[in-house]
Amino acid sequence: MAFPRTVVSLPSDDLFNGQPSLQQAYERLRTYETTHSTKPLPARWLGHLLREVPVKDALAREITSCKDDTAIQDLSDIYRDLLLRLFKPQEGPTPDPSDPSSRPSDVIVTNAILHDRVPQDHGAAKCLALKRDGGRSISGQYDISIEDIPKGSTCTWTNAAHIIPFVVNSNRDQEKNTGKGKETDPNLNWSAGVLAVLSRIGGIVPEEIRGEKINRLSNIITMNAEHHIAFDRLAWWLEPANSGEPNHYVVRRIRPNLSLLPVEIRFTSTDPWLELPDPKFIAIHAACCRAAHLSAAVEAIDKIYDAFNETRVLADNGSSAELLEFSLSKLVVSAS
Repeated sequence: MAFPRTVVSLPSDDLFNGQPSLQQAYERLRTYETTHSTKPLPARWLGHLLREVPVKDALAREITSCKDDTAIQDLSDIYRDLLLRLFKPQEGPTPDPSDPSSRPSDVIVTNAILHDRVPQDHGAAKCLALKRDGGRSISGQYDISIEDIPKGSTCTWTNAAHIIPFVVNSNRDQEKNTGKGKETDPNLNWSAGVLAVLSRIGGIVPEEIRGEKINRLSNIITMNAEHHIAFDRLAWWLEPANSGEPNHYVVRRIRPNLSLLPVEIRFTSTDPWLELPDPKFIAIHAACCRAAHLSAAVEAIDKIYDAFNETRVLADNGSSAELLEFSLSKLVVSAS
């Protein structure tokens, strides 16, 4: 199902009726949007995020606590920096070519069960995900490593795509020595901030995705390479189907003709020990996608990425100060 590709002002509706703390925060943002009609992005990003995220109370309190419009701008920048750098990384998806070694292995499955079902690395996660998914991606294509596929079926290179990207753990245990004592790597602060935000607005306990647990199957979806790229560019996401059935989702996309994406997906497992994608992870990814497109935040970050890719030379008049500030923070993540 295609998602409207239009920027939407914060609607005046009854979404938060009967929830005074949420209503107060939302009206504060609608006031900002009216006052700053030529630059409404901070209010629209936070407002649509408040409407979309699964857990709203903490974000509402942060919005209400903003003393002035500058504080709202700062809060918006923080959430944009944390969430869009997480879900729309400049570097693209994890390199993950298929080869015969990716074939699901009973030895790997057994080892995963013995180790609390947590794959020890991304390669093991891919093997387990293929085992769980019957060797197929969400589009129904078999991984190229699968030799005996049904007649009439197709195969392709598949990836083990993280719902919560692996970059969330960037340099989390690293410190650098500066001669003046140990100094925490700045990337550690970004990762800690992301984990805190995911807990506040997504109900995700940091320990669920810390370290090797980022590779557990609850955070993995098998996709072909093209769909993985589109997923990491916020071009499609999953929303619960109207059937109300667990693990049944409809695919929302920003382009109706995005190649070979199914209309709906039902996640199933060939082995009860191999867990399915976690609805919490799917929900926070979808919320960020929707808020980013409705507010035009995704277009704003794309412009910065594009400008950074085109030039790394500062303009003499300082007009690229915003680009430099954002790009430097991106380089911290890229270096991990």
